[in-house]
Amino acid sequence: MKSIFWRKFHETANFLKHANNDPEVDHHFSPGQTENLLFLAVYQYQNLTAKPSKEMQLFRIWYAIHHPDVFNTPPEVLELGAELFANDRNRFWRELLPLFQ
Repeated sequence: MKSIFWRKFHETANFLKHANNDPEVDHHFSPGQTENLLFLAVYQYQNLTAKPSKEMQLFRIWYAIHHPDVFNTPPEVLELGAELFANDRNRFWRELLPLFQ
């Protein structure tokens, strides 16, 4: 999984870096890559400080629900997340963030 992650992680940067060499190449940018970068930053911050913020902890929960292949998230957790929030990111944060304060 690590090699797949890093290859995908660097895909857009490599495309932009080498765009002058082949201007006819197309690249599909996925906004989900931003979520992956944010997760990596949260993960590294926790490794360095061992003190993730409440927002970081909640983001990790949200990320695990939306990326079950990375975390082997149990099906019952995925079902509960879908049932409670219907994949509505705004509702997830609006309702859960106050509980973490």
